[in-house]
Amino acid sequence: IGQYPPEAEPDLSLASTDLERHTIRWLHDVFNRKMLGNIAKVYAPTAQYHGPLMAELYGHAAIIHQTLGLIGSIPDAAFTVHHICSTPCEEGGEKVAVRWIMEGHHIGYGILNHLGAPTGKRVQIMGITHFHYKNGKIVDEWRVYDEASALVQVKLAQMADVKAASLNADA
Repeated sequence: IGQYPPEAEPDLSLASTDLERHTIRWLHDVFNRKMLGNIAKVYAPTAQYHGPLMAELYGHAAIIHQTLGLIGSIPDAAFTVHHICSTPCEEGGEKVAVRWIMEGHHIGYGILNHLGAPTGKRVQIMGITHFHYKNGKIVDEWRVYDEASALVQVKLAQMADVKAASLNADA
């Protein structure tokens, strides 16, 4: 309904290290192919999640739940990585930063429940996620995305529909 499906394979040209390529691949699998079980493969069992609205979560189940909630709000979304970089970490391991966009339609219930019941309106969410990898597994994730922008996009589209209906009724 107004967009192409996600690419079958992720664009790895943005990555400059094996870890960055690995990160792009599993993000693509989780967000575009809906392979949520991969979260348990790439996160340490004791991983911590730090997210919007001061969410502080712990473990695979909580991280899967949070991710499913975001996907559930926009189930047809295409997830695209726009930038990725990594650096060694003082605490050990490496940190990877990813800037991303999710584009789709508000056709499901999920974590963006402040948008109300599904509206079918197109939504674009920009986010940034930082991962801390240690011994090949993610031990910490910090995810932020622009929830206020999603709300504004949906409400403006609804207002445009009301205005168009009013104009049609007057014609």
